[in-house]
Amino acid sequence: MIEFVASNAHRRLNELAIHSIKINAAVCYWTMPSKEFCPEFLSALKNKDSCLVVDIHSPTSIDSLAEFTQAGANIFLYLFQIVGKTETPDSKGIPDHLMHAKVFIFDYGTNEIKIWVGSHNGTRRALLGLNFEFASVFTCERGSDIHLKALHFVERIQKISTKFKQSEIDLYRTIQGGNLADSFIELIDKKATPIGKQSVISIFGKREADYAQLQKVGKTVYLSITNSASGVECIYKASVSQSGYLDKKSISSLKLGPRRYAVKSDSSIPMLEVQQAIPSNLYSTCKYFVTLKVDAPIDDSKAVEAPDGNFWIDVEKNAYLIGAVQPIFDEALIVSDGHEIGKFRIQGVNLGQAEVIFSSEPISDMQRSLKVLTLSERCALPAHPLIRKRMLVKLGKAEPSVDSEKTEA
Repeated sequence: MIEFVASNAHRRLNELAIHSIKINAAVCYWTMPSKEFCPEFLSALKNKDSCLVVDIHSPTSIDSLAEFTQAGANIFLYLFQIVGKTETPDSKGIPDHLMHAKVFIFDYGTNEIKIWVGSHNGTRRALLGLNFEFASVFTCERGSDIHLKALHFVERIQKISTKFKQSEIDLYRTIQGGNLADSFIELIDKKATPIGKQSVISIFGKREADYAQLQKVGKTVYLSITNSASGVECIYKASVSQSGYLDKKSISSLKLGPRRYAVKSDSSIPMLEVQQAIPSNLYSTCKYFVTLKVDAPIDDSKAVEAPDGNFWIDVEKNAYLIGAVQPIFDEALIVSDGHEIGKFRIQGVNLGQAEVIFSSEPISDMQRSLKVLTLSERCALPAHPLIRKRMLVKLGKAEPSVDSEKTEA
């Protein structure tokens, strides 16, 4: 028996789940939280032999999947992508993903099995009717050819996917690109001089690329000031209150009173000068200035390094395509039925490499600490733009690192 579903997809999925004891599913994108499904849907996914496999790429919601796992559901993440040209030249905007299935297998513990195959992702837009979607529901016997083929298909995807872990949520967000880093301006202070709230600090610079990131008045940034003697880093929230190019016209009308300032001239971290009048030569030797209005220090957080997201590695195709009816491979050239599809690489997440970065003690229930570089480590970075991306995380057991070379002295 075949049933067609062209409307009320969300309601029909819940109805199919009501008497099920097990669900095996593979769905490309998932955003809907568990509370938007009937209790039986969640209960069936808690069966040890159940699975819901979802592609990690956006718009999949890591938070929604975390809700499912917190309730005991067996969630798996598909961590592969394709890199290379596989489509015609005028095909634009096709995601570099591989897992695009939308299939649910409902097992009722009886001889009857129902299989949902359609276009619906696990999104509100798809399941609640904004999109034009279509699905077929097949009713078949347990152990029938259609049942076993569908089950084998989902199990094969599950086999090469990764079980969702609550402890790795920050890792998943970073892989997906959803762990947004903050903009930091880093300065060195020779003296441990606290910065008062509503203070102003001006930065003079010679590289227009730096100014392009800061010219917008009102832009919020974080200011990192590290004492060179102790290595202790203080973090402040700040905003751009004034900015401009230093040409002859602007210099004649620019009036900056005594203040603390820094000069960004090369790839090193600028030194924060003491409160004083701005040296006149800076107006002629620098190309721009930016004035920051500084807020109170942030004492409950630390700034960690934002991972570069370079967790993807090439994967041997034969190892990836386990048990499939495969096309012929010849040095990354796919040929299927005589048609050349393209040259490409398959990449997967190097979880071993990625988890090392996230291996320290949790800062909070759903966060893991990334590394805090000491001042000497940050100074040794090969390139140091005026604005550098770091991540601000709440303090837990782990305390901010200090420069061991300085503290031992």
